[in-house]
Formats: sequence, structure tokens, C-alpha cells
Amino acid sequence: MNCEEVRELITALVDDELSPAERPVITSHLATCPKCESVYEQEQVVKRAVAIAGSSVRAPAGLRERILADRRSFPRVRASRHWKKVLWPAVPALRPVLAAALIFVLALPVFYLTRSREPSISAMAFETHEKITRGELPVLSVAETAQLVEQLSPSVGETFSPVEYDLSMISIYPVGGLIQEVKGRKVLVTVYKGKGPSVTCFTFIGTERDAPADAESFADSKTKLRLYAFSRSRINAVLHREGEVICILVSEMPMAELLALVSSQAQPS
Repeated sequence: MNCEEVRELITALVDDELSPAERPVITSHLATCPKCESVYEQEQVVKRAVAIAGSSVRAPAGLRERILADRRSFPRVRASRHWKKVLWPAVPALRPVLAAALIFVLALPVFYLTRSREPSISAMAFETHEKITRGELPVLSVAETAQLVEQLSPSVGETFSPVEYDLSMISIYPVGGLIQEVKGRKVLVTVYKGKGPSVTCFTFIGTERDAPADAESFADSKTKLRLYAFSRSRINAVLHREGEVICILVSEMPMAELLALVSSQAQPS
């Protein structure tokens, strides 16, 4: 199955509606496709959030009785069928309009919840770094950065290239890379390994607004660049902008060392 066919069945997988023959095919694809796996994880998050929201809605005891007892709204002489007259337009032509409005009102919160759960590039950077570190994500092996530029740049129409860092002073060298896509944006990934913690560099077209809202901002006196530092668990990340290109360095090395590394390598815009 290709990605499009798999994504049509992801909701059925989350709802446990796949046949015994379909399930292993879908799960096998998810194990090898990070993008489809991310869509599956989003579907799971949305389902849990909707379930939690639904279970938390509780009308106060006796509320319905108090409403029905209010003669200003529902005189006792009215039969139960008057509920339909109150809520449903008497003019048939207006009924489709009301139905569409109700569907829109019910779907809007789910839409915004889904959009808010879409992974950002900064969040994806942590996940990708962890998968590469665990050997769960295949990368294109290279011996030097120039090879990586030659291999990856055509995928973005030569509009930008992986940011090239010389980390040999700490005995870390480029060993591979890959291409990712997040919300329609191409991201070039460079993997550095050697002595000490590995470093993963993410390069893409963007702005400083791609930094997480809770990132700490620093004005680097050496490069005159603004650096954005953020962490997740034991993993640290630093984002900075060079022209129209955003670079995120991710590593388990201490934040102070990662900031110093970026300061020594980044090029002023």
C-alpha cells in the first residue's frame, strides 16, 4: 500500500475497525514510514482528547426539569411535539441551512483540536533525533558534508542547502542525512557523530517564529544572532536564523556547550 491508501485507513485502525487481513498491512507500513506514523499518532491524540472532553461534560442534576418547568419557555399546555417546533424551522427551505450550521458548529472544535495537535518542526526535530540515535530511522551515509549537499539540495530545487558545520574540533563528523517534510515544508537533516553525544542539524526555510513559544531567547554577542534554546527531557536544542534559512541543532550535550557550539559555527545574516 502507498501512503495515500494507508492514511485512508488510519482512522479505522484507531477505531479498531480494520479486518484481520488489513491490520498487519497497515501496521507494517507505519513501522517504516515516519510521516504516516505521525498521522496515526495525531489520530490517537485527537480520539483521546475528544473522549476526555465528552466525558467531562455533565449537566447539573435537575437542570432539564427546571427548564421544562419554566412556563415562560415551555407552557404546560404544549405537547412534547412542540420541542420539534422550537428547534426545527417551520419553513422547509431553512432546514438544510440549520443542519449545515449544526454540523459546522460540531465540527469546528474538532478541526481546531486537530490543527493544534499537528507536530511543529521543532517538535519533530526531537522525535527524529531520538529515532536516529536509536537506529530506527535510516539515513543516507556520507563521508563529508559536500556529499550531503550534493545529494540533498536537489530535493528542494537548490533553493537552500544543509547548513555546513565543522565540528572536528570536538571529534564529531558528518556521517549521514535525510529529507523530511512537515506541513508541506521540506527539512534537510544532517547527522554528526563521533566522540561524545551525537548532533543532528535541521535546515529549512522559515522564520524565528518557528521557535517554540517557551524557548529562551539569547542575543549572541559574537555573531549578533538571536539564539533560541529549548529542551525536552534530556535532549537540548538551539534554533537560529541565517538569512531565510532556519537551523536547529539537537543533541544530548549540555545546553551551555550546545550554545557555545552554535556561537562558534553560525554565520551572521
